[in-house]
Amino acid sequence: MVACDEGEFKQAPSTEAHLESFKSVSLKTLSELISKFKDSTSPVNCVVYDSLLPWALDVARKSGIYGAVFLTNSTSLCSMYLHIDHGRLTLPVKQETELVLPGLLSLALSELPSFLAQPARNSAYLAVTMENFGCLEKK
Repeated sequence: MVACDEGEFKQAPSTEAHLESFKSVSLKTLSELISKFKDSTSPVNCVVYDSLLPWALDVARKSGIYGAVFLTNSTSLCSMYLHIDHGRLTLPVKQETELVLPGLLSLALSELPSFLAQPARNSAYLAVTMENFGCLEKK
């Protein structure tokens, strides 16, 4: 795929710009790679993608193949993201309260991932993650 080293990240005017550039280049590269093998003896029939690359599902669908997300987060974190996606958890979490979600132990703000504890500081990555959870329910 496309390698984005530290130099490219530092050259981007913002995290959002870097992620958008990465997405744009990667979309093209992944599409070309799938096309390259289309008429071969080993065509690509499924794209397994990291949860931070939800756009890969769109490439798979446009190519007429399967897409499967590979969730590298813990089930606890995935549960938190799902609660946000369904509107049962709103951000920012109030600092003076403990977070209580079904199936999880209560968590203090200091125990939450930075994506949730300080969503404004991590908005670009949180947006990508939440885009992924929207894709999970697409048919």
